[in-house]
Amino acid sequence: MNGSLDNDRNSPQGWVDFHTHILPKVDDGSRSVKESLDMIRTLASSGVESIALTPHFYARNDDPERFFARRNRSLATLNEALLDQNEFSVPQLIVGAEVEYFEGITVMSDLERFTLGDSRCLLLEMPMCRWATHIVEDVLELQRRGDCRIVLAHVERYLFAQKKETVFRLLSNGVIMQANASFFTDRMSSRRAMKLLSDEFIHVIGSDCHNMTTRGPNIDKACNAITKKLGAYAVEEIMQNARSILNINSVGSLSKAN
Repeated sequence: MNGSLDNDRNSPQGWVDFHTHILPKVDDGSRSVKESLDMIRTLASSGVESIALTPHFYARNDDPERFFARRNRSLATLNEALLDQNEFSVPQLIVGAEVEYFEGITVMSDLERFTLGDSRCLLLEMPMCRWATHIVEDVLELQRRGDCRIVLAHVERYLFAQKKETVFRLLSNGVIMQANASFFTDRMSSRRAMKLLSDEFIHVIGSDCHNMTTRGPNIDKACNAITKKLGAYAVEEIMQNARSILNINSVGSLSKAN
């Protein structure tokens, strides 16, 4: 994969889940602290040492201050529960959001408050259609201006709807592509997933877990599938990308408040 992500070979060697909905009662993800603990326990037991907490933010029906207050309450509750457990080693928690693209996002004040930890990475959920020119220009403007580094969430959902020149333009401007673990484990999509990973169209992966049943924490299944097809080095490169992008050497276990 592309070395332009500035990999640091001295980074920790644990796996990273780049996209989760583990925080309880913030969005359509975990509905209880117990479910959140079960999800974290599952990820930890599979070898994940860092977890990005990325609850949905929809500007069309939410207010930033309400969102941050809700997220901070949930985080405090989860941290308290984690202090009381002694069954597993708690992974590093890196707090951010999954922000749905909206008209006017480029003029939103304090957009960096939604980024992951201190990384400046903004996980952006894009429209499920072919993007109009102004949408692509908005993403590129955000990428260029310096306070955000754009990561497109679960790109397998909409990448194939875009013109090739659009995809190459985003990549050439440093936009990071995140794919879901299920893309690599589903029998109907795994071949395409491996091809995109081999061709450097995917940089990081996340479970996008919402619960313990229908959308569970499945990073280990994706990593096993990638190892089988492309080798263990491919998994390590994905994880090294994630560690570098998220500044994992410097962030520690975060309780980000806004």
